Formats: sequence, structure tokens, C-alpha cells
Amino acid sequence: MKPVDPDDPRGPAPGDNQRRAECESALRTLRTVEPGLRALRDVTRDLLTAEQGRLDNVQLRRARHVVTEKQRVLDSAAALRRGAVDQFGRLMAESHASLRDDYEVRGPELDTLVSIALDTEGVLGARLTGAGRQPGATEAQLESGNPETGNRWRRARDRGQAAEPNTAVAAQLRQRPWR
Repeated sequence: MKPVDPDDPRGPAPGDNQRRAECESALRTLRTVEPGLRALRDVTRDLLTAEQGRLDNVQLRRARHVVTEKQRVLDSAAALRRGAVDQFGRLMAESHASLRDDYEVRGPELDTLVSIALDTEGVLGARLTGAGRQPGATEAQLESGNPETGNRWRRARDRGQAAEPNTAVAAQLRQRPWR
């Protein structure tokens, strides 16, 4: 795992409070058919599919992110226990896509960094991290000593697409790409 920070000041991601309110609104709507729900994490995929017509488009995307992310976490833990790091890498990429598309946590530096990482030989997966802060850190599983991510990041920075990253020490997980 290699944390890569776009080196921009951190702060609450734009819209954090709004997204939280949208999640709470989706939960209130789903409680009309399932009163025992305590949180969106208690919603099953089957319930969400059956009741999606009760939710507006934004509520549905927020709830879908929470429900699918919960399952990705469980699947990721199982994959790591089995040593299935390729599957773990794919789940990381799916998580980033869900954060970007369903939860709408975006940042050009982060999306550029994830894209560069995923297109780099030896990268197993990448996703936005940082507890909802944006721009925040992205973690990538990288082949040890692969300079290409840094080179591609510098080219993106020179085109004005990214800030200079501040990289931490990486541990080698695997010697081949997951694709």
C-alpha cells in the first residue's frame, strides 16, 4: 500500500453536509417500508432494489454507494484473507468509481492520480481515501520501485492537471498488474 497525497490543503469536501443530509433523507424514505432500519448500512441490496422507486435519483445514488461500499469492504477483507490481491485491486477501483459517480466526491487531482495509478504497470488498484476530505490521499497498491507513477504524475502536473504529490514509503504486494 502506498499513500499518495496530492499535497493540497485538506478540509471538508465541498458538499459533505449536503451528502450526509441526502443519505439521511434516503434512510427516512426507506424507513417507511422498513421501520427497523437504524442506518443506511442496514439496508440490503434486495431492499434497495425493491424500493428504489420510492427514492429520488440523488437519494438512490447515495444509498447505492453506502450499500455497495459495505459489501465491497466485506469482499475486500475476504479477498485479502485468501491472498486474492487482484480481486482486492479491482474492488479498490470499484470503490473509487462509486465515490466519484454515486457519492459525488470529486477532485481533479484525485481522479487524475487514480487514473494514472490504474494505468501504470504494477498497480493493482487505487481509490480516494481521506475520510471524506478533498483533496485527500489516494492509496494504490504498487509494484515496489516502479518509477512510472511518479513520472506520469509529474507530466500531469506539468500540464496543469495535478499538484506535486507527497509520497510515503510503499510495501510491495505483488510484482504484476491486476489487469
